[in-house]
Amino acid sequence: MLTVDPAIAAHRRHYPSVSLLVPIDGATPWPARLRRLQREANLRLLAEFDGNPDGRLLAHLDDAVVNAEAPHGARSLAVYASSEGCGWVGLAVHVRERVVVDDTFATRDLVHHDLRSPRYWILALSLEHPRLLRGHGGRLHPQTLPLRDTVEHPSTSRDHRSGDRSDAIEARRTRRLRALDMGISEAVGDDTDPLVVVGVEPTLSRFLGRTSHIARVEGVVRRAADPSLTALAATVAPSVAEMLTERRVAALHQLDQAVGAGRASSGLDQVWRHARRERGALLLVEEHFEVAARLRADDTLQRADDPNAPDVIDDIVDELIEIILSRQGRLEIVPDGTLATHQRIALVPARKGKR
Repeated sequence: MLTVDPAIAAHRRHYPSVSLLVPIDGATPWPARLRRLQREANLRLLAEFDGNPDGRLLAHLDDAVVNAEAPHGARSLAVYASSEGCGWVGLAVHVRERVVVDDTFATRDLVHHDLRSPRYWILALSLEHPRLLRGHGGRLHPQTLPLRDTVEHPSTSRDHRSGDRSDAIEARRTRRLRALDMGISEAVGDDTDPLVVVGVEPTLSRFLGRTSHIARVEGVVRRAADPSLTALAATVAPSVAEMLTERRVAALHQLDQAVGAGRASSGLDQVWRHARRERGALLLVEEHFEVAARLRADDTLQRADDPNAPDVIDDIVDELIEIILSRQGRLEIVPDGTLATHQRIALVPARKGKR
């Protein structure tokens, strides 16, 4: 399988590289539409290579189409294939259904998805084998959770009273929870994304009562964590959806307050001017707001009709998102029409003393 990490896939050059992009929703089930795109790609390859396209490419494309799955929460599916291999990925954004044959994979939708998908952390709680995962859209990625070995060797003495054993067990639990808390701090660092904790009692309550990360805990799932990533993603999905809804409501309230205080920026040009001067700002963007633009010498924007023209940034909104995230800011994607009075995009600067 080829990696479909956007940073890698965008720079992989090999002609022909085939990309199939299909929305999940629609009157016709997406697998049938994906097969239709495959047939279109095959016909284009047959025509271009005089009826003799690379058999490895056709085999890899067929393997990708047959085995592709739409992960939980995906709105679209991207399938990639070349003579070197194949891969697929679910996207949290809606794509235009199409076939692309080029010397690179069509990764714009993948990058768009990567930027605009919500980010969060999942802690699958267990004293013995805790797991930390990075949530990105509907996908979960296991992370290294550094834990110091806090297990002490048992005493060789046979003279243990039950009270002593209970105290020792409780002390060990405390050490494990402290080590877990320190491990989370080391793994997460300065990241401010929310945390969802999955676990069962009494460990769950003990952790929530002791952790120094309680301020970032925005979701709690009271059940055993599923071992597989797919099952775990489905388990946490309702809690994640509720958490993201609450964050969106809070972000819109924060914007209203900033507008009342004369602190908010509205509209693409004003937001562009202020974004790179701010650190820890909140950027609110409507879901399908995209603008192709040129950057003038004075650092202002000039709208462009053709996103593929030379010196045109195909989506300056994605560029803005990258700037905000690189400066420890926060992104909130809202439904189309929500920011009509702000020309579809708004920026709330961090309060003084906060990042």
